[in-house]
Amino acid sequence: MNFPNDVDGYVLRRLEDSGFDFSKTWEIDFNIDFHSWPPSQEALNILAKEYGVIEVFEPEEESEGYVLFNINSIVSYELIRNERLHL
Repeated sequence: MNFPNDVDGYVLRRLEDSGFDFSKTWEIDFNIDFHSWPPSQEALNILAKEYGVIEVFEPEEESEGYVLFNINSIVSYELIRNERLHL
């Protein structure tokens, strides 16, 4: 497979090199970092409406906090880019 020379392409090339099966459906985690914490309730409601179950991870010593959601899909560069742009 040919992936673009960007951070997403790099990750996908590493997966390919390790034997990852791009033909299967996987549960894919997406983390959302916010510029300020905590995220607004409106933002959380929008994410929950769009993606269903979301998890909020509060800031800890080495983490600034984030929101996680999962989707089931075939892993592709287009999926990763589209989700990133959609958010």
